[in-house]
Amino acid sequence: MLPCIFWGFSAGAISSVVFIRMYAMLTCLTLLITWLTFRLLDSDNISLKQMAALSTVALIGFLTQYYFVVYLFFLFVGTALFLFLQKRFRDFWKYTGSLALGGVLGILFFPASLSHIFFGYRGKENQSNLLLLGNWKSRIRSYVTIVNDSLFGSFLKAFVLLFIGLLLLAGIKALVARSQVRSNDQQEGIFSKIAALFRNPSLSKFFILGFTSLFYFLLISKISSYEIDRYMFPVFPQIGVLAMVSISSMILFTCKDPRFAGAISLAICIALCPAGILRGNISYLYPGAQEADQIAVSHSAELCVVVSDYPNRIHENFTAFSQYRGVYFTRPENLSLLSQGLAEQGESSSFVLYVDTSLDQSSILQQIKSSAHLTNSQEISSFNIFTGYYIA
Repeated sequence: MLPCIFWGFSAGAISSVVFIRMYAMLTCLTLLITWLTFRLLDSDNISLKQMAALSTVALIGFLTQYYFVVYLFFLFVGTALFLFLQKRFRDFWKYTGSLALGGVLGILFFPASLSHIFFGYRGKENQSNLLLLGNWKSRIRSYVTIVNDSLFGSFLKAFVLLFIGLLLLAGIKALVARSQVRSNDQQEGIFSKIAALFRNPSLSKFFILGFTSLFYFLLISKISSYEIDRYMFPVFPQIGVLAMVSISSMILFTCKDPRFAGAISLAICIALCPAGILRGNISYLYPGAQEADQIAVSHSAELCVVVSDYPNRIHENFTAFSQYRGVYFTRPENLSLLSQGLAEQGESSSFVLYVDTSLDQSSILQQIKSSAHLTNSQEISSFNIFTGYYIA
């Protein structure tokens, strides 16, 4: 229950819902394939029904977003290691075959997927980022900040310090207990406990989940096109599970009172959940969007020109841009063609211009005004990743 509250009411979960794209579905599928895998670990023999479920989810995940494959790869590695240690070789081959079948079906249904993954513009960006040296440390730091803001309400340091304090307290308590046990009994107890760790299904699942989430985080922080929260959405729930299970287990080990440990863990969870919301850590709400909508309505009889390197910015700001009589999108290198086209159609008397904030604003303005033979420009708004101007 605690991980559900921790993630479900976090700024990160709300951001994934506000951002109406495939990432919320991707998160659902990573959770579902993890749940099916853990049910498999609890089974004495993998049934055909379980194999069909694994293949189906693997297929849907593959067709949803290719980062699902990244997550599934690390989940497979962790699970395969567990099955080998348990000498469950028949189950290993069933598990491998089920996932492979889902992948093969995904390629058959969408043959172009491989070219998209390896040779598309996103695939090439990921490959270049993977081979780029020297940027990993800063990107990891950026993604740690994203996890901090999205899940821990910007209190990750306090959470880690609390966990370390509880860990030290638990260590001291264990040393005191150890000194009260005879050496022979102590050695026997230590070896039996170590063996029990590898036989403990719950702990094995915890390690598999931690392994999968950690290596997904490290690889995505290296290859992702942008340092942005949506690429971490698929492991936000898993991080919530790991965080809440870790802290609640340490509290329980320290105090030995389940009710008290549960109350303290719930208090920590409740304190962190609204923190991110109150601090404004929810993404994709776009401050200034309402003002942009109002400006669009007041200039609805005019044209809107959008200058950016990314065509998807039109869709991300659809509510504002849809108000105009027409929208012209252009990349910076094609400004002369745009201005020429507007002039030929007699559309250059006045219009609203939105320039991506990543571009040189003054240079863009100068080129457009010069080509369209217009002299006046006034900044009228700034929202999301655009600065708006009225050109006349």
